[in-house]
Amino acid sequence: MNFMKDEQLRIMFLHNEFRDSVKLIRLGFAEIQNISLDNNFYHLPLQLLSSGIERFLKCYICLGFHGENNTFPELKMLKNHGHDIQKLKKTITEKYFSIRHSNDEYLKKDRDFISNDKNLNQLLYLLSEFGKFARYHNFDIVTGHSKPSINVEKEWEEFETKLLKDDNTLFKHLKKLYKKPNDDEMYISINIKIITILEKFIRGLSKQFTFVDLGELAKQFSPELFDFMSIDDKDLGKTNYNLLQK
Repeated sequence: MNFMKDEQLRIMFLHNEFRDSVKLIRLGFAEIQNISLDNNFYHLPLQLLSSGIERFLKCYICLGFHGENNTFPELKMLKNHGHDIQKLKKTITEKYFSIRHSNDEYLKKDRDFISNDKNLNQLLYLLSEFGKFARYHNFDIVTGHSKPSINVEKEWEEFETKLLKDDNTLFKHLKKLYKKPNDDEMYISINIKIITILEKFIRGLSKQFTFVDLGELAKQFSPELFDFMSIDDKDLGKTNYNLLQK
């Protein structure tokens, strides 16, 4: 296989992986919105989001590396990150997140949020632990593992409780948006809050594909992220991802 054909094949497969990662994230958001008093199946959104976000960040690194070196990184570079979403995020913010001008306040706010927001970091920690070990937590207990993984589903529920306690006013809920008039308001509030945090994270990274020089290849991939890039602050948490899947 000559170099050009090999390069084109790599780009094609990276694009496939990138498109799949975005689909997994959207599906994960939809499943978060499905959590309710009658549906506490957290495993599915955790599985979708841990896989989707990990894959998205690895694609981002591949594109950032390609933008700087006109080639793709070796497998070892990605394998060194394992399933650690927080480590992937750190690599991105330190190496592949750019601010064009010193007065570019929007990009500065994006980087500050992505790097330092405590709620975001807690969410990504839980998703990272789920992707690394905790998806097999039940088997750890069944088999008497000497160092069982954390119970991410339990800690996720504890995080939800924290969000409610931190937000005394809560969010105004547009129940007609979800078309679930019998859903408990508490779950709708929590779901909106979680989606808002994760949307801001994906939106902040998505802007790098077009607003700065992440590379020509990243610009070619950017249409996959248009829906995230175009979310206004006032619309965060309000997209009905279940409708987008239809």
